Amino acid sequence: MYSEDDEPHREDEYASRWPSRPYLKLYEKEEANARRRYLERDPEGQPDLRIWHALRFLGVIKGFHTGTLDLIGRHEWRYRRYYERWERFLPDFNLVAEHTVIIEEEIHPFPDEPDFGWKEDRHIVHALDILKAFEKKWDAPDWDLLYPITMRTKKALRKHPEPIFQKLPLPDLPTELLEQIMSSLGQSKARLLGSTCRLLREISLRFGIYEYRSLVLTCRPGPSPADDEKLNQLAHAAKVRLMNIMDELLARPDIMEKMLRFNAYDEWLSSSPLGERAGIVTRNEDIQFGFDINKEFYGPLYRKMAGFIRTGTNLVSLNLSCLLITPAIVRAIASLPRLHTVSMISCNFGDGLRTFPVLLPSSSSIIDLDITFPSVLWDNEIYWAFLTMCPRVRLLSVMGDSDHDFEIPSDPVLWRAYNPWSTVERLSIVHLCRFGTLYLARWIIEGKLRAPIRLTHVKVDSQWPINRNELFELIDALEGAPLKVLALCGIRYAGRDLIERIAEVFPELEGLTLIHRRKRDKSDEDRLAIWPHASWEYGPAFSGFHCLEHIGMNLYTPTITDYVDSGLMVRMENDEEDEDGRDEVYLSEDLDNETVVRVFATCCHTLKSFTFYNRMSLQPTYLISRRPDGAPVVKPEEGYPSLFRSIPGQYCPATSLLRTWPSFFPDQP
Repeated sequence: MYSEDDEPHREDEYASRWPSRPYLKLYEKEEANARRRYLERDPEGQPDLRIWHALRFLGVIKGFHTGTLDLIGRHEWRYRRYYERWERFLPDFNLVAEHTVIIEEEIHPFPDEPDFGWKEDRHIVHALDILKAFEKKWDAPDWDLLYPITMRTKKALRKHPEPIFQKLPLPDLPTELLEQIMSSLGQSKARLLGSTCRLLREISLRFGIYEYRSLVLTCRPGPSPADDEKLNQLAHAAKVRLMNIMDELLARPDIMEKMLRFNAYDEWLSSSPLGERAGIVTRNEDIQFGFDINKEFYGPLYRKMAGFIRTGTNLVSLNLSCLLITPAIVRAIASLPRLHTVSMISCNFGDGLRTFPVLLPSSSSIIDLDITFPSVLWDNEIYWAFLTMCPRVRLLSVMGDSDHDFEIPSDPVLWRAYNPWSTVERLSIVHLCRFGTLYLARWIIEGKLRAPIRLTHVKVDSQWPINRNELFELIDALEGAPLKVLALCGIRYAGRDLIERIAEVFPELEGLTLIHRRKRDKSDEDRLAIWPHASWEYGPAFSGFHCLEHIGMNLYTPTITDYVDSGLMVRMENDEEDEDGRDEVYLSEDLDNETVVRVFATCCHTLKSFTFYNRMSLQPTYLISRRPDGAPVVKPEEGYPSLFRSIPGQYCPATSLLRTWPSFFPDQP
């Protein structure tokens, strides 16, 4: 039972089997999903889609008379074609309906639960020969489904006997409204809308619909387990699709020159066990490299990818995820004159880049470098080789994950080979390895011997609690830097002399975040913790700051003294690890946080805000103002207290949200 819009697709098998996006017709998306689910179970079968054709046909008739329809529109020419079919369909339907009896039937799906069930109407046709003739002529779905929706359509037509035609097509709207519509769409939808006519294309170009492009080597094995041969076929089909897309884009210089941001992602390398089963990935027992690739499979793809990147001469941002970085790709990246931001997520090094230490072709334009999730490499300190590609880097962000700490080079030879400290201004290192703070401090000291350091923002976050010696050595290493914001997350030692030392070295500091941990914590959440001193003892230590505007701490001070067991202070004074978590606080009870903040604000006269770190979803921030006499007035920040708020984010970017310090731009001082 095809609707008028379906008939032209009978001649086009591909269009009939796979409706294109966006879904313009009623129930087209539901039909496509039903077809996909069926073909996943039986690729050679023919899905039964008659119910969707019937719903579309009857829905269009009803939509014309009620004034609501799909994206194809309520045009008179379209209505005439549908109504002619409706006039032929209705007498045949009425003939079967005359022999239909409605019977209410109780449904009990579970025999052992007789009280559970519902009632349904069954539509019984006594003249089966008439029904069979009708179903054959109209290729109709089950009568139980068709009868009620057709009766509802007839009822709608009796209530609205005259069709309502569309008088104003979308392009007839004022340009200002079209721009408003376009601005509210996502990039992919704006791109699709802009492909419908010249006017909308001109408007869509103003919103940069071609500025971002993402290419993915898809790995979609489906819900049912696939054998190795099937996975290999899926991988090769995904490769062909991706290379065809790149060919199509490379044939359009007008589109390539508009591309400013590009993302490439390999789902097969991301799901390496599936890649192994498909025969395109193999494990490598070399300590530095986690796996190798099937060169016959990936060779042509990576050569094409390198050419694609090189052709994007106006690219300013590049994100590569789970790719093998080849010499050709590195040369392509280094050739881009406007590229300023590069992000490498779980990438690996291919042949030609595995001679340690790795030295890559350099780019004078890259100033923002992000290296994330080095789980692909077994020995991930080699990731620092990306620094040789960015001799002018100003923002350096590296992040491990809960199972793979990010390692700091321990060899002075590598410190000299990979030396970013004369250019880096914003540094974020998350999931730092054990004793990594010590190596980081010595690496910075090595860099200071050659040129002054320029660090203004520093975040160091370690799952492993950082002891006193590491902390003081890092502070000494940073001495002389024009530091404005410092975040130390995972400090085991939390004595008052630590804060006093930071104030002594950086009296002009504007933001300070300190997260106290006494055991290794694989989560990305900073829970409240009991600190070794009370708030009124820490407060005077902050008086040495002259410009401090924000403090962030996971400070928890119990209001009932006997809540703390007698051995806690001894364990803290002895700098013992809290392996069993007995000293950890999970919930903040009814604490008087405003009084705690007032203590710090009284001692630090420039303080404007204070954040208590207690899990990602609960980060209460308090704002501080002053009375004419200088006395602090403390009020909680309006809105839900979370890391999504702006104040905590600008002083300590949220690890859980994969955030780092704000990026630099080429002309930014």
